[in-house]
Amino acid sequence: MSKDTLSESNTFSSDNGSSRRTKNHKYIPMQPLEVETTTNENIVQQANTRCNHHTTHHQILVSINICVLCIFLSLSIKTWTTTTNDPSPPSSSYRTDTLPSSPSSLTKCQGNNPKSTIKVIFDMPFSALFNTINLHGRRKFEASDITVLENNGRRHAYVVHDSLWALSRIDLESMIPLSPRHVQVESDVVREGESDYEGLFHHDSLFYAIRESIEFNKKGDHRPLVDKGYHAVIEELDIADDDGTYSVLDSCPSEFTFETYNKGLEGVVGVVDDKSGELHLLGLCEANDCKKSHQDKPGNGKILVMKKIIVGDACVWKTVNVLSIPNTAMFHDYSAIAIKSDGTVAISSQEDSALWIGKLTNTNDASKLAFDESFDGRVYRFPVSNDGCDVLYCNVEGLYFLSDDILVGVSDKMKSKGKQHGRCLEKDQSIHLFALPYTKGDPL
Repeated sequence: MSKDTLSESNTFSSDNGSSRRTKNHKYIPMQPLEVETTTNENIVQQANTRCNHHTTHHQILVSINICVLCIFLSLSIKTWTTTTNDPSPPSSSYRTDTLPSSPSSLTKCQGNNPKSTIKVIFDMPFSALFNTINLHGRRKFEASDITVLENNGRRHAYVVHDSLWALSRIDLESMIPLSPRHVQVESDVVREGESDYEGLFHHDSLFYAIRESIEFNKKGDHRPLVDKGYHAVIEELDIADDDGTYSVLDSCPSEFTFETYNKGLEGVVGVVDDKSGELHLLGLCEANDCKKSHQDKPGNGKILVMKKIIVGDACVWKTVNVLSIPNTAMFHDYSAIAIKSDGTVAISSQEDSALWIGKLTNTNDASKLAFDESFDGRVYRFPVSNDGCDVLYCNVEGLYFLSDDILVGVSDKMKSKGKQHGRCLEKDQSIHLFALPYTKGDPL
């Protein structure tokens, strides 16, 4: 009971006591004993009536205050429980307000729509794949891209991690925990720090690993063919026949200059020009317009088309074209790219937890390479929680087509310091198998 209510109750009681006694008091002259006795009985009866009247009002006030107190406590407990069990992270850490459910836009989330939600076939953390010997004591596998090769009838996935110089080789025909078939391919020389590997592509016996963005031409450190600033670096890796180690055969920066060290290239695929036989790399920019300063301008994704140029002892991956991703991929960032032989392209977004499928034309002629204007693309969403629209696949960063409608993917480590919700931990640093939903009449 509040202090104000208690004060009002006390006032009510005092008025009933003193004012009523003053009003009802009368002078009674001396009477025979029986009259006085009768009068005393009347007085007692009146007193009891006033007491009962006061008690009834007092009980009502007590009951009302108890009800108010119970409601207040109930609301307080509910609020405390909600805040404790489901803290809301900053809205910029991931998107839960959009559902990719149509080819033209991202609309309000309506849960897992079977026509637009990707089906999950398989998930497993990288730390569960390797046995104790092949784990090498590692616990952090910030997977960033994946490519697949077939050898003697078995398909092996090769994965780069931006936290490791080692590559993971996963036997896709034996996806069981602690298998000796899963190994880590180590560098043949000691390399310090973290790799910053964000892309991986295979062509003509070599692996092309992309380091996201490295600063060049700092004071006293001049590198020919590139401007001062941040550039992606493409390393050509030769993996030994036993898959035990790899060697770096060449390392060349991109001609393109990025604004910062952490918003460069986020994925890579390659196409070969039939006329020249030259390999062209298609580097996916993480940020809209390839600029961190444009991260709040969704729908402006870019792909750098590059070819290798050698001048004397120096080399550079020169930008020969920039492709604009159709704005039906209305994404806030771009995290992975995969391509099929027919030109079908898959591009994912971490922030939107979504996947865009489109088509490239003239993949055998780099000078005419473009997105198919007759097909705007189709947007799918990675599954959300069953009880709402909470993102579960928060960090998908690598994709590869295993078939027309099956993709293998990998996820990076969840962001720390409250930047992402704790539920993102379950799917991070893992390998996945995804199935695209079937849509009747789909041109893909």
